[in-house]
Amino acid sequence: MKINNYLYLGVALLSIAHLAYTLQSKATPLQGNYFSSGIVIPSNGKILDYSIRLQANGDQLYYFNRFYDSNMEFLMHFSSGLFGSARMLSGGALAGLPDEKLLTLDRDIAFNYTYIGRPNSKLSLYRLDLDSGSTCYYIREISLPLCAGTDRVRKIK
Repeated sequence: MKINNYLYLGVALLSIAHLAYTLQSKATPLQGNYFSSGIVIPSNGKILDYSIRLQANGDQLYYFNRFYDSNMEFLMHFSSGLFGSARMLSGGALAGLPDEKLLTLDRDIAFNYTYIGRPNSKLSLYRLDLDSGSTCYYIREISLPLCAGTDRVRKIK
């Protein structure tokens, strides 16, 4: 009889843990508009400005990027989140696929835009606990740290 009580207790605890995990994994870490800007230094050493606008609504994230005289738009879908991090799937490029000038600039930049522009590419966003006043992530698949805040004009400290 005592073993049955432990079994019921174990099943109850596992059920509660599964419910908590399921609810937490459905949470989307971003909601609303976020902005980021800064510089990129490709392998040729030239300093280039970039700006990003992220618009998160429900399980979708629109990613607008201005870089090297190119405007690009991508759609992402949140698939799961856990404790501020997220797993996403790319919905592909909506507009402005990188042109030849951008793709020949640097192999890592070309890979990143090609990867994000391909539908169903997986992206793992790991929340970075930085004292920057922004929401910061490391995107593992494209080796990209990204900090975005709600202010349109951002100054690098």
